[in-house]
Amino acid sequence: MMRALLDEQAPAWRHALLLTLLYLLSALPYLHTQYIERPDEPRYVCAARDLVTGAKGEDASDWVIPAFNGEPRLKKPVLIYWVLAGFGFLGQALGLELSTAFRLMPVCCGWLTVLFTYGLGRRLYGPQAGLLSGLALLSTYFFQAMSREILIDPMLTASMMAGWYFFLVGLQRLEQGRDREAGLPLLAFYLCLGIACQAKGPPLVAVFAVIPMFTYLAWEWRRYTAGRGLLSFVWRSRIWYGAALALWVGVFWFYVLWRVDEWQGVEVIIEQENLQRAMGQVDHNSGIRIFPFLFYLQNVPMHFLPWGLFIFPALWWSIRYAHRMTTPGRFLVCALLVPWFLMNMLGSKRSVYMLPLYPMLSLWVGRYWHALFFEAGGAARHPWLTAFSKWTLYAVAALAPLSALVLASGAWWGLERALPFTRGEFLWAGVCAAGFAALAWRVVRGLRAGDYPQASIAVLVLVALLGLLKETTIRPAQERKEPKRAFFEQMAKHLGNERLLWFGGSANEAVWYLNRPVIDVLPWSGLREFYYESPRPAILVARDRETERPAYAALRETSELVATLQYDDETSYLLLRPKPGAVPPEALFTMPVRGFRGDDEPIGPSDLALPLLFLVTCLWLSYHAWRQSETDRYA
Repeated sequence: MMRALLDEQAPAWRHALLLTLLYLLSALPYLHTQYIERPDEPRYVCAARDLVTGAKGEDASDWVIPAFNGEPRLKKPVLIYWVLAGFGFLGQALGLELSTAFRLMPVCCGWLTVLFTYGLGRRLYGPQAGLLSGLALLSTYFFQAMSREILIDPMLTASMMAGWYFFLVGLQRLEQGRDREAGLPLLAFYLCLGIACQAKGPPLVAVFAVIPMFTYLAWEWRRYTAGRGLLSFVWRSRIWYGAALALWVGVFWFYVLWRVDEWQGVEVIIEQENLQRAMGQVDHNSGIRIFPFLFYLQNVPMHFLPWGLFIFPALWWSIRYAHRMTTPGRFLVCALLVPWFLMNMLGSKRSVYMLPLYPMLSLWVGRYWHALFFEAGGAARHPWLTAFSKWTLYAVAALAPLSALVLASGAWWGLERALPFTRGEFLWAGVCAAGFAALAWRVVRGLRAGDYPQASIAVLVLVALLGLLKETTIRPAQERKEPKRAFFEQMAKHLGNERLLWFGGSANEAVWYLNRPVIDVLPWSGLREFYYESPRPAILVARDRETERPAYAALRETSELVATLQYDDETSYLLLRPKPGAVPPEALFTMPVRGFRGDDEPIGPSDLALPLLFLVTCLWLSYHAWRQSETDRYA
């Protein structure tokens, strides 16, 4: 079977089937047990639930204006709510819970991303490099985790990779003179740009697609205009109707909002959620995030583990042979470096914002891996790269069965206190440890014998299956330890028609589990208006430890206890209602001087050490590789 996968003439369906099976093994298990988590997931699923259940009323979502917690939710385009509703209808037909059906959306987007990454790598560098790239992506732990999160970013990533794939197919057919056959992929390309715009707005489409694509065309314009001229290429690229199609698909919802007198929603999305966020005026813009390059240098290599270990040797290899760069290399440089530079210069930074770049990182690592271990003489030409990569694979192969063995022996190591595994889960971890050991031995045997291609595929499959182990043992144990559903079911028994207030925290999860509006309050914002002086009765949910602070002693004194709810062994919540005629002191409504931390995040030496180390290492390797390339050039 391994030889069939490594065959250069292997059909694409064979590789796609392997990628699909491995991806689903790591993404689907125990999907129904994963909780809806705060703060972002409830904002999307609550609005989609209204569409699926047909909820009516001023506070409910409709197909034009999504709503969350009784208010219009116009901070993001509408596409995610429509897609979630579609999966909700499908899940109902299959008998799934709504939360499980909604979670199929990111799983499907991750699957499409893996397949388009493979397709892009296959067209750029061949079937083997494409397979390496797809396997590297689906076995990256951050991508695995994000492929189960109900966020916009997996959908944006899938549409971006589809756009890049169809863009390349169209260009290749235009270059070959097959103008008629280029029409369909180019049409799909423009459609993907519009879909991506409806996913998260125009600016990110420009950052991850439009600007890099124009940069590539400007670099390679002679290749595509030879003998015909620039105007001819523009006409053949169907931009005369493709740009109109992308624009219409990308902005039609904005047009609908304008028609229903909700233009302020467009202003919020474009100005606040995109432009002001890009300028660092909204959020995610404090601490180490304010420094260009340092924040993403800190977490992208870590999130790309274990293949982030190949970033440094891949960088050295890429710069050394930059003077021999061909068209596929220029394509990947533009698709990877231009978004990397632009995202680092933006003011607001968040780890998940870089998700569309991880497929391109996988293509880069896959190309390096293929050149080193699959091309004839690649390992012999680069002894130190070969040694580093071999020992990296040795380490990964050894750690995989060891990690499974640690989980299997957790009862003796005291692990059950942190993760309450069942006997079946301990047994399953032991079975995985034995299977991983067999795969690891195949990796070791292949590396020792110099059979690097088979060892590479085996170690990629091994790491991908670690996701299966995590989702079938650690995930259910974590969900059992955090009894979120039972907690909210217990809370619902004590609630009547009173207005529900949430004190000092995010109420987003309560909106989903209780299926009712919840108001976030703080002593200096909302407590007087909605709790003490409201004509409508209210119940306040407060964490026990919050109300024990001296600044909030008056809150407990002027409230009567409805119930005490135990969340876990360490946390309990109080349900309170105001005592009749209680007059709280004015000091209760004054913001404590040191009660809450502001938006500024303190930066310590440990926060700066890792990114600065990465930066210095990259600069040193780049200089060393450049000197070597100059020696090669004039040798």
